[in-house]
Amino acid sequence: MHRRLFMESYLSHIDLSVVIFATFAGLAAGLVKGVVGFGMPMILLSSLAMFLPIYSALAALILPTLLTNLQQAREQGLSQSIPLMAKHKIFIGVMVILIFSSAALTPNLPQQFLLGILGIFILSFSIFQMSGYRFSLSSEDYRAQFLFGSIAGVAGGLCGAFGPPTVAYLTAINTAKNEQMKIQALIYGTGAMLMFFGHMASGIFNFSTAPLSAFLILPCVCGFWIGARIRNTFDQNMFRKVTLGVLILVGANLIRRAWFM
Repeated sequence: MHRRLFMESYLSHIDLSVVIFATFAGLAAGLVKGVVGFGMPMILLSSLAMFLPIYSALAALILPTLLTNLQQAREQGLSQSIPLMAKHKIFIGVMVILIFSSAALTPNLPQQFLLGILGIFILSFSIFQMSGYRFSLSSEDYRAQFLFGSIAGVAGGLCGAFGPPTVAYLTAINTAKNEQMKIQALIYGTGAMLMFFGHMASGIFNFSTAPLSAFLILPCVCGFWIGARIRNTFDQNMFRKVTLGVLILVGANLIRRAWFM
């Protein structure tokens, strides 16, 4: 009862138009994740950052990201993926360390710098994915594991976007589809929990910022549920390209805001 009253009190201090926009942003972000399996944190964070301080926007995505990633991990069978940890131990180990360390550093970063980094990451990832360029690496190349684990860790700690670098790494080492789904389940579930605890420790996720994050659980989960059920009813490749096109515009706008702030 007290928690519900606290949430209502907190949300009452946010402009209604922002709450409505956040609801639709959550639905859209969840829908994209349900259909193509990536993009929810980037879409949600970049959308909310247009109306909220970047730190409040980051805190808002934490609970929806945690729950949707744990659900995705549960569907793929988290327990079956644990034996695969040894094969990707460098990637996972580096990611774990850097999610925590980058989360701890986030409150000390100027908002302008964080907006710029987020915009550069989103723009670079989207253009790379849109280009269709593919490259191959050896699964025993520990330098590649270290590099991609570092990118996933920093991106995860700063904006919850550990998914895209993970997919890029697993695709580059030509991981079999069944194995890729299982190791993604482990990495996504682990990354989501690390981001949650990391930003509790950093102070970004707290009693002041948690209510909006809790409020966004429902629209994000509903969007994810809808997306997962309609993913086979239309051209996923076209949907993916449209999503990437939107992300390119969003990333460019974040860089513009950081430059002229």
